[in-house]
Amino acid sequence: MVDSLDVPTDDPDYLRDLIKSRDWGLSVLFVDDNDRLPDRLYRSINEIPEFNAMPVFGERFSHLLLSLSLSVRSAVITVRIYPLQASMSTAC
Repeated sequence: MVDSLDVPTDDPDYLRDLIKSRDWGLSVLFVDDNDRLPDRLYRSINEIPEFNAMPVFGERFSHLLLSLSLSVRSAVITVRIYPLQASMSTAC
């Protein structure tokens, strides 16, 4: 998890270096509780096809690593995890 998806620059190399330094892997999906990304992140990931972003209410998680802003954490738990746990408990 990250505190915010706001990055200091729109230089794609900055984002590549940040992800490499944190050992996040080859593809990253950035998820936030807002349907509008911070402008600098948006411009950066448009230059890097293996990095994507989506709001929490999107449908597909197919990346190796999920980078969440703190503000989206509770929404992910409510929207994704609780329904999954409920369906698993009724299946038993």
